[in-house]
Amino acid sequence: MNPNSVAVVGHLYVDHIFDGITDIPHLGEEVYASGYHRSIGGGAAIASCWLARLGKDVSVIGVIGAAERNLFVDAFHKFGVNCRLVRVCSDPSGLRVLPRCTRTGRSLHIAEPMSGSKRTCWTTACCTSSSA
Repeated sequence: MNPNSVAVVGHLYVDHIFDGITDIPHLGEEVYASGYHRSIGGGAAIASCWLARLGKDVSVIGVIGAAERNLFVDAFHKFGVNCRLVRVCSDPSGLRVLPRCTRTGRSLHIAEPMSGSKRTCWTTACCTSSSA
């Protein structure tokens, strides 16, 4: 066994990142973003990519939705992460919506369950400050 080999097991999400929002909306308000992009996210995705950048031989294990397969495979290959053990299912991948407020430096994190979860949909929100 290679001492530089690491297997990372965990959540794989699709992050939907909205940039340039001037404020976090209050209930019933609308705000607009000046930018948007999708990225891989979740603890397993982030940890595996960073470990690969540090020179480790990394395999990631998790579940993703079929519609997002190329997004994950392309990103993992870019970082040199082995993703052969990622299971693809018919459910959509779990997602996180990350609106980033340029005025306050705060972000609102909203998450849905990961792919293959038998739980009903849930949403969590947590406001953070970049100065904390």
